[in-house]
Amino acid sequence: MTRANPAGAKPTATGELAETSTNPNYGKYGMTRNGGAKAHYGADYAGKEGDDVFAMYDGKVIKIGGSKAYGENFVRTSSTINGKTYNVDYGHMSKSVVSIDKMTTTAGQKIGEMGRLGNLAGSSFPTHVHIAVWRPVNGLQGFVMPWWK
Repeated sequence: MTRANPAGAKPTATGELAETSTNPNYGKYGMTRNGGAKAHYGADYAGKEGDDVFAMYDGKVIKIGGSKAYGENFVRTSSTINGKTYNVDYGHMSKSVVSIDKMTTTAGQKIGEMGRLGNLAGSSFPTHVHIAVWRPVNGLQGFVMPWWK
């Protein structure tokens, strides 16, 4: 599924993945956590608090907030990618600038600002927006790698 997933729009001004001094693969998708023993189902794009976050894909806003892990300004869009409907989650934002159900997003449109909410609050993790692209598959979440050109 990863290779079939088309590139989205750049989600931050730089589009750089988050790194730590002990893990240069920290923000990458895949088996990149705990020395390669733990999977990371999404990508963490680096930035500073208040930096703009942009939608990677066209879609409809279907959820805002209500995520312990991603924070109160978490945004979920429903996007059609390669003819299939995926959820695209944007987490750890300090502010969302979209509204639920009444708004469609276009790739590259500002949807919020980077923050340190959810499991980032009070941690040493680098400031980033976490973006996960997934769809329900047999009662599980089928993730694909978010990427941009």
